[in-house]
Amino acid sequence: MIGIIRTGVILRFIICMITMQKADDEMEMIKKRTINLIVFYIIAESIFQVKDILFYYFK
Repeated sequence: MIGIIRTGVILRFIICMITMQKADDEMEMIKKRTINLIVFYIIAESIFQVKDILFYYFK
């Protein structure tokens, strides 16, 4: 499951970087999307780490 999230984040990041090179007028919107993408990735990784810790603790 986390592999799918990581792959999706990497692909979305690549798409944002390619779009940023081509679109000068939408630069702020693309930067905001990239920041939201990074925040999503950090939250997703944190959730899986907490899940693993809880499963280990209540095992």
